Amino acid sequence: LLVYARLQNSNITDGTLKFLCSGISRNTRLKILMLHHNFITDVGLEALCIALRHHPSIHTLWVGSNRITDFGIKFLSQLVSDNTEIKELNLSNKFRKVAVSKEEEDIRPYLTYISADYFSNHLRKGSLLTSLTLSHQKLYDDGAILLFHALPYSQVRSLNLTNNFLGNKSCLVLQNVLMKNPMLEQLTLSKNLISDNGAIAIAYGLV
Repeated sequence: LLVYARLQNSNITDGTLKFLCSGISRNTRLKILMLHHNFITDVGLEALCIALRHHPSIHTLWVGSNRITDFGIKFLSQLVSDNTEIKELNLSNKFRKVAVSKEEEDIRPYLTYISADYFSNHLRKGSLLTSLTLSHQKLYDDGAILLFHALPYSQVRSLNLTNNFLGNKSCLVLQNVLMKNPMLEQLTLSKNLISDNGAIAIAYGLV
């Protein structure tokens, strides 16, 4: 049985994914599923979450750079709470290998603080997720702060919030969170709007 499924850049739609879900749910040895850079919407994501809810071995799921909105994250955040085998979740919105038009960029869906709120709530409730990537989204400070507050109650060791328009406000919150010694080992905040003051706040949190 298949253990590692690399299905990125495969033009997968919701209809195709629904057929795949039947096989995915029966393949009890599947550990890694990569579905980034396709045409999956919230509808397809809900079907995938249902198929994976009781999957016994899946531990890594990449579904970034699709057409997923905050609404779909409601199902995905519940999945990582229900299925504690899932340890790594990647929702990076930068997997495109070709340039896109301004019109396509304007209608491209991004995750916001609403998604961060969903994840924050489930991280506090016992999710065993250890790696979460939400890079190249639009969480802003409000979304980052929700996630930072959840860190001391979670198992997250790696958090990637690259290019999310974060500023110094979230860094001040992060300073206090880091003082509580969360399990966090790797935090990526590159390509944001953090100034020297924000960096200094983070540094104090690490002392």
